[in-house]
Amino acid sequence: MTKVSIIFILFFCYFAATTTSIKLKLIHHQSTNSPFYDPSLNHAELALENSFKRLSFICARVSSAYDLQPPVLSYRGLLLFFVEFKIGEPQITQTAGLDTGSSLLWVQGTNCNGCDKESINPFYNSATSSSYTQLSCHDELCDRRIGGVCDMFRKCSFTFRYISGLVVRGFMGTEKLVFEDYNGKMQPVSDIVFGYVTEKIIGSEGEKKVGGVFGLGLGGDVSFITLLGSNFSYCTGFFDTPNYDFNTLLIGKHAILEGAATPFKAYRGQYFVTLLGISVGDKHEVDDIMVNQLSFKRYIKDPTEMCFQVFSLGDLVRVPNITLHFANNANLSIHMLRAFSQTYEYNVFCFNFYSHEDLKTKNDEYFDEDGVNLSIIGMHATQLANVGYDVAGKMIYFNDVECADLWV
Repeated sequence: MTKVSIIFILFFCYFAATTTSIKLKLIHHQSTNSPFYDPSLNHAELALENSFKRLSFICARVSSAYDLQPPVLSYRGLLLFFVEFKIGEPQITQTAGLDTGSSLLWVQGTNCNGCDKESINPFYNSATSSSYTQLSCHDELCDRRIGGVCDMFRKCSFTFRYISGLVVRGFMGTEKLVFEDYNGKMQPVSDIVFGYVTEKIIGSEGEKKVGGVFGLGLGGDVSFITLLGSNFSYCTGFFDTPNYDFNTLLIGKHAILEGAATPFKAYRGQYFVTLLGISVGDKHEVDDIMVNQLSFKRYIKDPTEMCFQVFSLGDLVRVPNITLHFANNANLSIHMLRAFSQTYEYNVFCFNFYSHEDLKTKNDEYFDEDGVNLSIIGMHATQLANVGYDVAGKMIYFNDVECADLWV
């Protein structure tokens, strides 16, 4: 059986801790509690849109010597999940989009050139925060791997250019963050390296509201994940149920490392696991099995998509399970709720698997001709499951679980 290196991408975050231990609820971008709530948007199409840009970024990053910044935002300026925290003394509340592709947390500063009043967050003022410390160029925390460079005034500054078109510039420092745990307990974390933005150039109208990004990449020795430890896990419900109340991020000792485990390797801040094979039902070929075994009427709006017209999601129960087989005898079952998404019309469901060539056909402008052919496991594959990361032990865990049970 041929081994394939496959990148495991979580489209919202990873987090870790040793001395810090927190259990947080994640905010779905289309929940009624989200500042980006828009009932007219299609959740599945937005997730797919982000998948296209994420794949193009990863291909470029792995094949390039440059430290490219990730496509945090879709063209609508949307991230998938958010977390709330407080920053500074006195504290101000921030809502930031979670992203694994970048390693710096940033918020918008006062007197920011180009920062719009439509932003979801109040502006951060470093001059009035007693817990703020400016980083100089000579400070070891001014790490180029998380964007730090020296400006003409010998201050540690940064510039991030995202594939979406968003550009942010500012200065780096350290601050105190405070997270509210699930039981209402406030958990402070001090001396976190962050950036406050003094200039913002938007790439789309939707980016006006974006007030911060919680970068949780592995770049540098002072990235958030490095400073806080090694264990984290997340659990999400069905993606098309945005008001599900138990989307969960578990940090430190709360992290759940249970279920099937497979080793990973980190490269350029990304996690790679070894895919040994894919089976559909009891067969180990994937080519036309899904089409041949389904008698549903094809719905063709885009020839690169495999969509079907059915009366309801329940009609998909006869679809055979797809299983991803990883190293160390770890298997991830892709049942019908993970395999299909409702799109376009109420009775149309589309297959969540795409070939690299199909994605390139749909979004050729995002792919470098010299890019690497990579496979990505996106968040659709891990709905209704807990995924645990043992960063120090270099293992990823899969476990089907009801996320609400984690709050008992």
